[in-house]
Amino acid sequence: MRRFFLALLIFTVLLLTPKSLLAEDRYTNCDACGFCPSVTPVPATWEQCRACLYPNASSDPLLKDTLRVTNNTPPTTAPGRMFTQLGCIKSDLGSFQDEGAAASVTQAILNLIWRAVGILALLYLIYGASIILTSQDNPERLDRGKKIVWGAIIGALFVIGSTFIIKLLIQVLGIPGFINTG
Repeated sequence: MRRFFLALLIFTVLLLTPKSLLAEDRYTNCDACGFCPSVTPVPATWEQCRACLYPNASSDPLLKDTLRVTNNTPPTTAPGRMFTQLGCIKSDLGSFQDEGAAASVTQAILNLIWRAVGILALLYLIYGASIILTSQDNPERLDRGKKIVWGAIIGALFVIGSTFIIKLLIQVLGIPGFINTG
């Protein structure tokens, strides 16, 4: 009988002793980059979006760092950042509601416009030069090529001048949020 009670006591102690249990990780259904592991495959732009919105997360989508819920709060994106079809737009502020946030978005749009106009001016310059080179002493084609080259040069100078004027206004007026690119 004594052995039975001893065995029962040992069994009870072992059975009722609290064990350290690890809870399973919890995940949200989708992240802000459009990655929903149970529904869709990894989007093509997920890595660029992850680098923009979740800079500290792992680049391996199978680890689900952008989906992990910790302390009952879902993963939050980096403040002041937005991933669009144009790429990552950073306001370098706490959020897009802060003063100067609109200037950061405007800066990104202006940079995109200036690049596009510069590329177009270069393409028109090359196109005009090719018309001049292939004119074969045809005065009409030669004049047309000259007009295109002059238009490309004037357009490039206009973009450079407008960039200078905008940067001057930003410095004189002290508009917050614009990045001083030199």
